[in-house]
Amino acid sequence: MSKRIAILSCLRCGKKLKCPEDRLEQVIKGERKCPQCGGAFEILGGLRPEPERDAAAGEDVQTRKNALLKVRKRGGVALVSFKTSRVREPAEVRQLEDEFIELVDGLGMTKIVLNFENLSFMSSSVIGVLVRLYRKATSQGGDVKLCSIEPQIYEVFKIMRLDRLFDFPSSEREALKAFQKAR
Repeated sequence: MSKRIAILSCLRCGKKLKCPEDRLEQVIKGERKCPQCGGAFEILGGLRPEPERDAAAGEDVQTRKNALLKVRKRGGVALVSFKTSRVREPAEVRQLEDEFIELVDGLGMTKIVLNFENLSFMSSSVIGVLVRLYRKATSQGGDVKLCSIEPQIYEVFKIMRLDRLFDFPSSEREALKAFQKAR
């Protein structure tokens, strides 16, 4: 039986977290604070069953301590998601680029699915980082697909005509299917 969870959002920085039912009382009392900024949480979504983890979702890849990205590997594809809800400071943008360089050059992963599900805000400089990641990956025979993007972030890509450069599958599963078809 899966446990039930609620979706929380930090009132200060917007970070979203899943909260198990047994810890929800701590949130309501204000005892549990945001790990990113120390702010209080609001409950976005009511209790619902926690989704079962897909056993074939991929194996975790060891990355640097305090990484901005979570990396899993499935087949020859890197499934990358953001651990933070916002990337806005110049130091965060540099760290993000360094992590992408490590992913491609250090780990040799050139087929990349970048999941924007957790990201609600990004600095415009992140777009330059993503274009450089795309160029680096494709120059080595890979590709970068961006999935689960919020409409306001997708609109920026569209305005800059980057929807012609990147593929935007709706989910990781769809992106993986696209990589499998390309084989």
